[in-house]
Amino acid sequence: MGDIGTANHDVADNIEPSSLSPIVKDLTARLDAMQRPIFATMEGAHFDNLPSDLTRKGIRHRSLFRGANPQSELSGPWFVELTNEDAETYVASLTAEKPCAVFWSCPDGEDKLFNHLRSLNEVLYPKSALPENTASKRADSAKDYARVLFRHWDPAVLGSFLPLLYRPQYSRVLGPAREVVMYTPDYGGIIRGTRRDEWAPMAGPLKIEEEQVARLEAVMLEATRKRTEAYLHKCLPSITKDMTDQQLREEVLHSEKVGEELGLTTERAQQQWGFLMLNTRRRVVDVNGVRPFISSQGKNPDSQVDELMLLAMAGEKYLGRP
Repeated sequence: MGDIGTANHDVADNIEPSSLSPIVKDLTARLDAMQRPIFATMEGAHFDNLPSDLTRKGIRHRSLFRGANPQSELSGPWFVELTNEDAETYVASLTAEKPCAVFWSCPDGEDKLFNHLRSLNEVLYPKSALPENTASKRADSAKDYARVLFRHWDPAVLGSFLPLLYRPQYSRVLGPAREVVMYTPDYGGIIRGTRRDEWAPMAGPLKIEEEQVARLEAVMLEATRKRTEAYLHKCLPSITKDMTDQQLREEVLHSEKVGEELGLTTERAQQQWGFLMLNTRRRVVDVNGVRPFISSQGKNPDSQVDELMLLAMAGEKYLGRP
């Protein structure tokens, strides 16, 4: 694996972000340039009943969770055939509103791509990078890895992973596909990846290395911080309008640190806590009763911050009141 650095650099060169807008127009232009046939993988969890929506539009589809229970199948990934411009525009419009689709160009045809994508539903992941409670994870024969679900149909997952992969991994992900396009606002907007014929794919299941997990976590953390900054810009424009990007980042990092000390674990709670910290010029943490309120025995700190936000919006002076 001596050429890892070069290989990874080459992969990154084949991934092209775009910030052009409007998103739908840019997406459809990308699709127009792709080699036919084109397919999409879509996440059903974003919709009440995605297969029914697709059926009404006359778009062929089938589940990538073949054999799953009805609810898992409904909310899971769907393989969608895009046979005309109307179908492409419809799916592009959906994913521009709520990123829910990845577009694949596969000259080898539907069955080749479908079977390939099903082979990606699970990947080998370092056990050292998994949460302590991994009883539900199916152990692999390799003692240091476990088989876990790989959400390759989610543009946020694929968009964050692709630039981190080495040549064999990258080629293993694309398989028979010549090109993949997705819209993921947190990781570069519209992203395009192409496959080079000379890159041999990894044999067997896709395996993720421990150092790649560390880099992925750093990428995801940066995306989380940017979303928090956007949330604060939206909710507190009178305060953030006079702040530089560096000043706002410092506020986010400080509220994040205090939030972790208080036991906050979700992005929503950290954003709400960031709101309270910035809106009070960091004074909320010193208000009598706030710390014990958030860390109340038997209560979830994330839920307590949610309640704290309601109290603050209601104008309560004593935020720690039960």
